[in-house]
Amino acid sequence: GGVAGFAYLNIPWINPHQWHPFSLFEDPHDPSIQQMFLLKNGDWTNAVHAALEDRRSATRRACWIRGPFFASPYSHNACLYDHQILVASGIGITPALAAIRALGESRRMNLVWAVRDAEMLEFFLKHMYLNHDGWNLIFYTGKTPLPKSIQEELLGSSSSNGNNNGERNVKLVHGRPQLHHLIPNIIYGNESDSPSFRLWEESEEQTRVVKGLEDHVLASWGMMYCGGSPDVLSALREISMEFHVDLHVDSFAW
Repeated sequence: GGVAGFAYLNIPWINPHQWHPFSLFEDPHDPSIQQMFLLKNGDWTNAVHAALEDRRSATRRACWIRGPFFASPYSHNACLYDHQILVASGIGITPALAAIRALGESRRMNLVWAVRDAEMLEFFLKHMYLNHDGWNLIFYTGKTPLPKSIQEELLGSSSSNGNNNGERNVKLVHGRPQLHHLIPNIIYGNESDSPSFRLWEESEEQTRVVKGLEDHVLASWGMMYCGGSPDVLSALREISMEFHVDLHVDSFAW
């Protein structure tokens, strides 16, 4: 499949004058199906949710789509690097998955996803394209216990409370990602071809090695972020400055 890109959405019965961009998520089992996901994150998206959640306003009224457009800022920036660290929070996972789907066979794509909604996690795990060489690190921050089906059927022996067991490149960790440790550990693991350690734990040795990498090596790495967390964005900016790794941000601006 190709990068699904993005499209502009207009819902005239919410506001006929507003067009909003959303990433398109391509179903890996059926590429002809592309979906948009709207998180409540502003006046317009709150109005959409309120209208659709009100059973009295069930509707068949039309929505308008302009697109799809292939070259979203996210997919364009992802093409600039041989190695990516795609960081996402919540629904920000959609452009990251599109980039993995398009570039996973030609580049090393590493996914770091923090999610607190158990239903969102379960949905995307069933539709994710994870068959690539990079790491898929999922940090579950919610309080609702996860169904056993997520851990047993979808992640197999790789899922745990932080144990790096199993041979799959999918790891489910309960808790928030410590990005200042995690990002240099991912770079170290890829550059040294030594993935057999707990990526999410602090290692002064691995941090020292990454800081000592030559400029042309670090220039092949890029970080992408999509999500609405100011704390995550602040941490990534600090990491970008400290390790001289480019950061590109696709934030929620609508």
